[in-house]
Amino acid sequence: MAYQTLKLEYDGELAIITLARPDKRNAISTQMIEDLLASLAEVQSSSARVGILTGEGKAFCSGMDLDELRAIATNWPVLVAVAVLSAMGVPQYAAIMGNCVAGGAYLPVLCDKVLMVKGSQLALAGAALVKAALGQSVDPEELGGAQMHAQISGTVDFVEDDDQSCLDHLRELVALLPDPPGRSDSEPPQHPPSNIYSLFPTAQCAYEARDLLAFIVDRDTLLEYKADYGKTLVCAYARLGGRAIGIVANQHQTARTRREGVQIGG
Repeated sequence: MAYQTLKLEYDGELAIITLARPDKRNAISTQMIEDLLASLAEVQSSSARVGILTGEGKAFCSGMDLDELRAIATNWPVLVAVAVLSAMGVPQYAAIMGNCVAGGAYLPVLCDKVLMVKGSQLALAGAALVKAALGQSVDPEELGGAQMHAQISGTVDFVEDDDQSCLDHLRELVALLPDPPGRSDSEPPQHPPSNIYSLFPTAQCAYEARDLLAFIVDRDTLLEYKADYGKTLVCAYARLGGRAIGIVANQHQTARTRREGVQIGG
């Protein structure tokens, strides 16, 4: 099917939807909404297992097309589509590799996983608009930077140093999605399980939960989730005997956070 405002391409089990209004910085129009919903329906009926939504030019999406603001503002089918996909159990990952402001900030936070590159921004308004509207000077990092969202708001799940590490991390997360029946590939843990008691010289000693997991899960598969938020818990994805699993582990030692200060795990 041909679309007016986007391109849909397939690469094996990968579907790539590219917003194609670079002259409008890929601003959302009524036609784009129709094309996007139709392309998502086409991908759903295909054999694709992974889909990527991206955009041509320098901007993924600059928000709504102001020329069509009135027509779009009363209906948010794009957000509805994200919610419907979530209800269907379709995992959705967002990678923020630049400034994500105003309307464009809504979509990432509706996704299951949010990765954000340092130096990017996720906010409803930028520092310049805050200054113009309120007369207040705010630091962009404190307003909507990666570290703030990872440590204080808890919106961002993974903070990345650069675009390449962000893309590499996305691939690792996709690799941990549930596999088709029959897969049994597995690796031994990083440390022999028989040596696990070496972590506990005494019955009441403190220990690092991540060190404990190195004796349990498949080697090189542990990906920690929200590492800078709620540090008395270790939440992660991994493989155990080749199967994708989720982990919630009590951190059995004290932790210090920007928001609460010292917290005692257990």
